[in-house]
Amino acid sequence: MLVSIIVPFYGVELYFRRCLDSIIRQSYQNLEIILVDDCSPDSCLTIAKEYAQKDVRIKIIEHKTNLRQGGGRNSGMVVAKGEYIWFIDSDDSIASPYAVEHLVAIAQRDRSDMVIFNAQSLNEDGILKALNHFYSGVEERVFNDKNLFYPVIFDFLYYNKRKFGYFGPEVWNKLFRRSFLEEYHFTFLENTLYEDISSLILFPLARTVTVVPYVYYNYYQREGSSSHIKPPSSFLNHFHAILEHMRKIYTLFLDKKLKDNTLVLAFFLPTLIYSLRQMDSVLTDEEWKMYALKTYSFLKKELYPDISFKDFNPWPSLLGNDVAWERLFQSFDQECSDKKKIEYIENIKSYSFVSPMVKDENKRLQIFFVIKKISKMLLPYGMVRFIQIQKSKESR
Repeated sequence: MLVSIIVPFYGVELYFRRCLDSIIRQSYQNLEIILVDDCSPDSCLTIAKEYAQKDVRIKIIEHKTNLRQGGGRNSGMVVAKGEYIWFIDSDDSIASPYAVEHLVAIAQRDRSDMVIFNAQSLNEDGILKALNHFYSGVEERVFNDKNLFYPVIFDFLYYNKRKFGYFGPEVWNKLFRRSFLEEYHFTFLENTLYEDISSLILFPLARTVTVVPYVYYNYYQREGSSSHIKPPSSFLNHFHAILEHMRKIYTLFLDKKLKDNTLVLAFFLPTLIYSLRQMDSVLTDEEWKMYALKTYSFLKKELYPDISFKDFNPWPSLLGNDVAWERLFQSFDQECSDKKKIEYIENIKSYSFVSPMVKDENKRLQIFFVIKKISKMLLPYGMVRFIQIQKSKESR
């Protein structure tokens, strides 16, 4: 079975070789490696050509204009021939040389439309850390017509239950069946940040989803990434395009089935809130106030008067404080000062929801490590060492 790995690249010459090495060294050899040059200004294209000369599986696509990550992925999908597709960011890497081999076995076994797996973060000092919110449980789970996936997604969105894992918009921790993406005419939005958000609408459409706890991806966190830069002036216009994209897919394929006019917003709004927190950390006070006012206008335009607070039943826990949101909805019917508008946006931004389940899981992990430590001490060597320590204390 052929697997297509699509890697758009731009300005990542310091990390590109690490990414490519992790792909070409996979134990599974039947790969189509599609590298998309998005008008990279550095030596990335030279590096890509160097690797292509050594490995016939590598294809290079060169953009004439910069289309950002979404456009690069779309260009890759146009030429992809693999039964499955894995989208990889060019500054990240595959965590295991056996990753594709394992994922192919899982996908073939379950005939999955999507395989969702775990990831870990890699910082600039080379330190790997678990991404706890990607934790997918302790065993594999298969969702199909006998064990539906939608109720799990519903519980995640509306109650923040993560019993079966974290289901976010990132596409790099998912293996997609190509025919599934084509069936629903899915493409990424081009020239935008947060281009992954639209992929969330694919969750209710998937017939078979496999969730596994295994770590197959290294997510690289660095200062030059898109999450650490100021937004372009048209940033909220891109959010509008993303929301319209999701609404279009919902109307075409899900509306008659689910009849929930808040579902798209429940998928979309958490990322908007996340972006507010990100922007607050990179903008000056005056820039933040202007951005908050624009966000207020954006939300009023997208929500009012078609959607009311009462339409959300239950309230999506991932959006945080329902009281803050209710006040925001109520303000749309009123004349508000700029100061009040900024306050409303501050209130929905500042609330950080932590699921009771996540808290319970953290407690269980703490208890586990305490028991593990005690168990080690009870082993023969541990007990001997314990006695030695006690005698040493007594001799003092």
